[in-house]
Amino acid sequence: KDEGKVFLELQEDIPNIAKLFKKEGVKKILDLGSGSGRHTVYLAKLGFKVYGIDINETGIFDLIGDLGINGRVGDIKDENTVRDVFSDFRPQIVFHAAAYKHVTPMEWHPLEAIRTNIIGIIGILEKIITLLYPEH
Repeated sequence: KDEGKVFLELQEDIPNIAKLFKKEGVKKILDLGSGSGRHTVYLAKLGFKVYGIDINETGIFDLIGDLGINGRVGDIKDENTVRDVFSDFRPQIVFHAAAYKHVTPMEWHPLEAIRTNIIGIIGILEKIITLLYPEH
């Protein structure tokens, strides 16, 4: 119950990022692409209220069931999912790791990479702007 299921080691900059979040008074973090939970679990153990979202239902199941962290299955390309998560959770920080990372398979299926890695993040940014500047 103390670590993610697939990747166990944190990226080396995560502890420094967490310190900055603490210094700035951040309490709520939305982890897009929470996957195995390695960063989500780490941040939750530091006292942050973390909400994970991922298309990997097994990872989300493990986060919720085994680790007691809030989250849901969802795709960042789905406008309704993004709207619901932002409206319900209202994060102060969005930790974005919901992207295809391996170049070769994405060369085989470039439209999938474009939909997720470019169009998906544009939708997230639009939602953030809407929340920060509701009059626009």
